[in-house]
Amino acid sequence: MIVDFQHHFTPRELIKDDPGDRLVLHYDENGAPSYTVHALLYDLDEHIRMMDTAGIDAAWLTSAAGMSADLEPSKLCNQKAKQAERDYPGRFIGAAHVHPFGGPDALKELNRCRHELGFQGVVITSEADGKFLDAPGYEPFWSECDKLGMFVFVHPALKLNFSSQFDGYDTARSVGREFSLIMATIRLINSGVFDRHPGLIVHVAHLAGGIASMLGRVRSYQDNSFWGTAGNARHGVTPKRDFDYYLQHNMVFDTAGFCGAIGSVKTALVENWNKESDPQKAAAVADAIYSIYPTAEESGNRKERPASVRWTFFPTMTVIGTICCCRWPARSRLQTISAKN
Repeated sequence: MIVDFQHHFTPRELIKDDPGDRLVLHYDENGAPSYTVHALLYDLDEHIRMMDTAGIDAAWLTSAAGMSADLEPSKLCNQKAKQAERDYPGRFIGAAHVHPFGGPDALKELNRCRHELGFQGVVITSEADGKFLDAPGYEPFWSECDKLGMFVFVHPALKLNFSSQFDGYDTARSVGREFSLIMATIRLINSGVFDRHPGLIVHVAHLAGGIASMLGRVRSYQDNSFWGTAGNARHGVTPKRDFDYYLQHNMVFDTAGFCGAIGSVKTALVENWNKESDPQKAAAVADAIYSIYPTAEESGNRKERPASVRWTFFPTMTVIGTICCCRWPARSRLQTISAKN
């Protein structure tokens, strides 16, 4: 079975003006391209048509409008995702949307998503509100996800905390988002999030920003004695285990975001071929997804309920075999490896 883990929608209620047949690009306060709006985002019938054309069986449904957003937009995205599950049985799997800094109300909504709506995972962005994933303010969110048994999907921030360095050539989107994902991965590991929450599973988008090509350098700088940072309160902090342990046991990665370039996937494949992967970790996420995926009898779907998601195991990084559709109708090609964001 093929499940698209990078499938985005936006409720029509959250799009202020009718885009018609246009692609409307929004810019941040520094003038960096940030977020695009078009009619396909809320046309789920068209989503299904494209999924059928591409051979996608089901999609995990997330909305940029609800990623690390205020409470009301988040709740609307959650309700619409659940409605999509009901309207298209077996084809969409809803994700929870809450703001990690939303306080008790956001954690209450997270619990509602888990217990009332039946969602197994929650989506956040790689950075938000001027803070990064190792900030102490995230700890209540990590603790609640761990307690609820929910996996966390880290999508690249559509609006970077500091985009001024990406001041031309659309680099905030093409490079800045990937840099944010690499940093998010390092911050999660080195700050001890997984040491405090060893059962937590985090799915990082876009092959963690292509971190495989940088792992040799990242590993080297874990040796804080050699590089002279031992004892430094920020730069000398390392996790309890080797860096790769957390990549193998607490994290999964999807192949979206590289616009069909198979070389990015090959880099993840080649990097450290002899490392062992952890299929039990991947199976845990697959089981979470399928605990809410209806059986053939429940949905009337054309296929029997599968035993597991199709996964690709790379030696250091467990990678979800994502197949996505391009989400702008004027660009009608289907991208069989990765999605444009």
